Amino acid sequence: PELIEEIARGRALDLTTSAADYMAALQANPEHLEPLEWVRSFRESEVLRILLRDILGVASLGELQAEMTNLADACVRFCQGNIPGADRLTIVALGKFGGQELLYGADLDVVFIGEEPGPAGQWIAALSATTNASRVFPIDTRLRPEGDHGMLVITLSGYESYFNGRAQTWEHQALTKARVISGPEQAEVDKLITKVWERLRTRPQAKAEIAGMYERIVKQRAKGGDWPEFKTGRGGLIGIEFLVQSLEIELGVREPNTLKALELVGGRFGKDESEMLANDYLFYRRIESILRRANNQSVSSLPAQDSELTKLALRMGFQDRGGFTDEYRLRRTRDDEMVRKYFYGA
Repeated sequence: PELIEEIARGRALDLTTSAADYMAALQANPEHLEPLEWVRSFRESEVLRILLRDILGVASLGELQAEMTNLADACVRFCQGNIPGADRLTIVALGKFGGQELLYGADLDVVFIGEEPGPAGQWIAALSATTNASRVFPIDTRLRPEGDHGMLVITLSGYESYFNGRAQTWEHQALTKARVISGPEQAEVDKLITKVWERLRTRPQAKAEIAGMYERIVKQRAKGGDWPEFKTGRGGLIGIEFLVQSLEIELGVREPNTLKALELVGGRFGKDESEMLANDYLFYRRIESILRRANNQSVSSLPAQDSELTKLALRMGFQDRGGFTDEYRLRRTRDDEMVRKYFYGA
């Protein structure tokens, strides 16, 4: 209760906090706590503030995602500034972090460009270590060159060499959502990412390879049945994201945020189809947000229990479970048709 009262007395609940404002608040450290203890405490109170904005309905889903990402950006930079040598790293955000689309319980996908691995390891520990059942953000570095088998930190020239040679199509595709967020080589890294990403346009089979990856994800993740999988099932979140990313590559437009990207490539469809995809994408993301905020961890499928599915339906604004599931099936079916039409002409 004391924490809620403190939040209510602080920044207005109807305003979205910028990354710069979060950073200023972190640097103020009014209680003069040890920096890494302070950032954990600050992050916990601010996530609760975002949750209150969500529950009270004073912020849209887009605003909630932006604010959660702004908080993550500030925490990343604050920790970087408080670990010796970490300021020499350039940090690239990928995935939902890169697209400024974070929700509750999200990992931060990052790649480090630099020379020394030591500070990167300390930085990861500072953000992801659990202290008193609390941590800043979990960190995922598997999107780096060679994945878990690759070096934690890679030089700019090494990064370029990798993408000139061994990088697979999916790794180029992942750069669609790359966003350079801090470090001494931000301009150089951003320029390189754009250059190697644009090479996908010259690959004749890029579209077919992306379609093939989508099919593999659908088959691998839907072992318990496709219908509940709003994220990886046919016509779900991944389908819309792959469709949009493939169009970005085809048209030479790189925008990490899915909805902003859809606005840029929407001319490829009719206006009604483009708006339908945007609305359906938000529908699935709202489902994800509601399910994530209950347990603060990743969720990709609908609840198996009828009682939990009913709760979700009510929180989504439906009067009953049946109305929700009918709408959900309708959207999944039409989005699957859109994805098939684009990738296969069917």
